Amino acid sequence: MTQGVAVLIFALSAYFAGAVTLGGLTQLSGAFGRVTQTLSWFIFSYRELAEFAAVAQSLDDLMTAAGAPGPMAGAARDFRQDRSADGALHVSGLHLQTPQGRWLVPVPDRVVHPGERIWINGVSGQGKSTLLAALSGLWCYGKGRIATPASEMVFLPQKPHLDSDGLAGAACYPRDPGDFAPDRIAEVLKQVGLEHRLDRLDEAGPGALEGLSMGERQRLVLARVLLLRPDWIILDEATSSLDALVEAELLSLIRRDLPEATILCVSHRDPAALGVHSVWCIGEGERDDRKTA
Repeated sequence: MTQGVAVLIFALSAYFAGAVTLGGLTQLSGAFGRVTQTLSWFIFSYRELAEFAAVAQSLDDLMTAAGAPGPMAGAARDFRQDRSADGALHVSGLHLQTPQGRWLVPVPDRVVHPGERIWINGVSGQGKSTLLAALSGLWCYGKGRIATPASEMVFLPQKPHLDSDGLAGAACYPRDPGDFAPDRIAEVLKQVGLEHRLDRLDEAGPGALEGLSMGERQRLVLARVLLLRPDWIILDEATSSLDALVEAELLSLIRRDLPEATILCVSHRDPAALGVHSVWCIGEGERDDRKTA
C-alpha cells in the first residue's frame, strides 16, 4: 500500500467519521498534493544535485590542494618560504625540480632590493619560469630558501588568463572595475595600444574578449600594472608576442609611470627600455651581476 493511498484512506475515514467536513477533506487533499509535488523535486532533480555536489567537491579539493599541495611523487619539497624582514627578496641555496622530478640547475643566490630592475637571463630549459613560479608562491618543489617582501606583487605570465568579466574586468583583475574611474581605465587602455577596443569597454561577459590576439592579451594584462600600481612586478615573457619596438614602448611606459617599482623580467631580448638594470643569469657557465642599460 503506497503512502498516498494510506493518506487518502485516512482522510476518507476521518470524513465518514464526521471528524472533518467536505471542505476540510478538499483542503487536506490539496495540501497533500502540494507537499507531494514539492518533495518530488528532489527525486526529479537528483541527477543535477549529484552533479552539483561532485563539482563542488572537486572545487573544494582543488582549493585545498592549491593552498597546501600534497607531495608529488619523486619530487622534494624541502625549501622554506617566508617573509623578509628588510623588504627585499632573498634567494639562497635554491635548487628546484620540474614536474617530472628532474633537478634544474641551482639558482645563484641573490638579494633583490626594492627599486631594482633585474633581467633574468639564461638559455631555455634552465628553470627561469620555474624560478618565477616559486617566487610567486606557485611552485614549491625543490630545496633552499625564498624570503619575499610583504609588498604587493603582480605576476604576469607569457600566456595570460583572462576572466569572463569583460575588458574592464580583465584590465583591473583582481580588483573590481568599480574601484577605478571609467576614464582612468580607458586612458590606460589607450596607453597600451588598445584604443580600438574601447567600444566594448562597457560590455560584460566573455564576448567582450572574443577575437583578442595574443599580443592584445599581453597588452591588456600590462594595463593591470598601470592600474594596480604594485610595488613588485614579475614579467615572465609577458611581452613575447609583441615586436621589439612595441615591447620597448610599453616597458618604458611602465618604468616612467612606476619609477619606484621593483621589476624582475624574463625575456629573450635585453629589456633595455627598463633603463639601467642588473642581470641574474640562470644556467651553467653563465656570468651573473652584469650591469646593462
